[in-house]
Amino acid sequence: MNSVTISVMTESGDYKNFDVVVLPGGEPHPQIKGFDFNKDQSVTVFGQTNSSSSFLATVAFVMALKNLGYCNIVLALPYFPGARQDRISAPGECLTVKMYADIVNSLNLRKVIILDPHSHVTPALINKVHVINQHEFIHSLIWCHTFDGLIVPDEGALKKSLKIAQELNITDIIFCQKVRDYATGEILGLKADRPYSPDRNYLVCDDICDGGRTFLELADKFKGAKMSLAVTHGIFSSPTNYKKLTQAYQHIFTTDSFRPDLVQTKKLSVLNCVEIIL
Repeated sequence: MNSVTISVMTESGDYKNFDVVVLPGGEPHPQIKGFDFNKDQSVTVFGQTNSSSSFLATVAFVMALKNLGYCNIVLALPYFPGARQDRISAPGECLTVKMYADIVNSLNLRKVIILDPHSHVTPALINKVHVINQHEFIHSLIWCHTFDGLIVPDEGALKKSLKIAQELNITDIIFCQKVRDYATGEILGLKADRPYSPDRNYLVCDDICDGGRTFLELADKFKGAKMSLAVTHGIFSSPTNYKKLTQAYQHIFTTDSFRPDLVQTKKLSVLNCVEIIL
């Protein structure tokens, strides 16, 4: 049987990991033992949400905690599932992010903490939400590295990038936008407002890297530039593209929000979400 690891920290600083068993039929089966603390104090649960199964295991664990009498619960979901499915584009689709938000809201928690959501829709749907945006932990994310230029990958990353530029005191900013075939909606390429400077170290920031195609196209557009990539949620679903990213970028910075299995290397820095939230 598979299991999902859930971490818990009490207000007094006690920290413990629990493995929630997932039964062969897919049902989560938490059994909380050895957790006997003052039930009036706040308890923070660090959930896993890299699959529907791990999300349900997190929900089941919270419900089991409530059954033990713990009511003052904070749930940390660094990667909030469905955040990219934040609109209905055609009849017959589901507003997936609302489906997940409704489940979380049904737990009646003291607070829900999320990191760098894809859009404003996600926090608008969650009760008692506390958002930690990327610019608030960018210094920890790129620890020991400095940059004197910023490349905005597309229009969606504009506001985020400007806040990061302000936080890092960067004034050299290159803005990119996607070139589309308006008849089909197909993305044809990227257009930059100006060329890069070869003597600058550029940082590219965004919330998610899934397959990595956008960032590979960006690297191709700025071939020869000294660039590093900072993404809060490193999914890296394509091993082939991930290898190409490590070749195209000088360094990649991410957190373990989606991939707790990520291992730090010379080319990859992984920030533990617990350090950000606490």
